[in-house]
Amino acid sequence: MTDLFESGFALPAEAWIVCPGERGRAYHGHVPRSAATIAVNYAISANVEPKVHFVADSDAPWAWWWSDPPAGVTRVYSRQLIERGQRADYSFAQDPGLTCEDYQPRPGVLRCNGSGLGGALQLCWHRGPANMTVYVVGADLDGTGYFDGSHVREYRSDHFHVFHRRLELLVSWLRGHGMTIVFVSSTALAVERS
Repeated sequence: MTDLFESGFALPAEAWIVCPGERGRAYHGHVPRSAATIAVNYAISANVEPKVHFVADSDAPWAWWWSDPPAGVTRVYSRQLIERGQRADYSFAQDPGLTCEDYQPRPGVLRCNGSGLGGALQLCWHRGPANMTVYVVGADLDGTGYFDGSHVREYRSDHFHVFHRRLELLVSWLRGHGMTIVFVSSTALAVERS
């Protein structure tokens, strides 16, 4: 296993991020099979053909729902998840300091704070080219459910309010620094879809 930031791992100029939200299910068939697709967390079970499985949150209740990804899928997992027994191709350190006042990416770490989408966007920022285009599917972020019909166990509106604001600031910052981010399916974030 190799540290992500000490590796030659790179993403192309265009990628798709598939998150596990239920509104993304209608768009799974729109994700090109040849695309550089990043399945976030539980979305590894979605009907897409990911090239990367990205997981940051080792404490989430769904963190152990999947079996190993299919052969050929590159596993990019947090060190915390690896310490709990998951095998990976690349590991990364997390910086839990992502706040509404300090939300920019930092070299050498991914600042996830419980957000698979935020971590995957930073993966694209750090390991993709300048002016990368990222399409996002299934980033509902409304606390209702997942693409397979299962439901979020512990929805807390106060948690989602802060959670949303950090992600909104991150998306705005990334867009302001050259990344094109298109939300293909609807999202609860207060951001322009494209």
